[in-house]
Amino acid sequence: MNEVFKKFKIEEETKFCMSYGDFNDLVIEYLPPLVDNPDRYKDFECVAEFEWNNDSNYDAEIIEKYKLDDYERKDIMEGSYHLGFHQILTFLVEHKILPYGKYEVKVSW
Repeated sequence: MNEVFKKFKIEEETKFCMSYGDFNDLVIEYLPPLVDNPDRYKDFECVAEFEWNNDSNYDAEIIEKYKLDDYERKDIMEGSYHLGFHQILTFLVEHKILPYGKYEVKVSW
């Protein structure tokens, strides 16, 4: 390990990275069959949905001890317009579409 890394406690980690387009496609393909309001996710666009900026990255860590509460699950199932990136990823992990871990979505157009 590099001496600078040791001195400043810089750690290496693994995360799953994807483009915003791939995240959109993931939601469009996998969420509709799991929810009560599938039409809500058929034209999903994360940049508009979450008001994300161009040339930016968005991170979330999905860990086993965090579970969606009933309100969050209901929002996803019914297609609320108050959804979060973390909640959608957690929902997909809970349904074994994705593994637990750290995620990054890269936005650039």
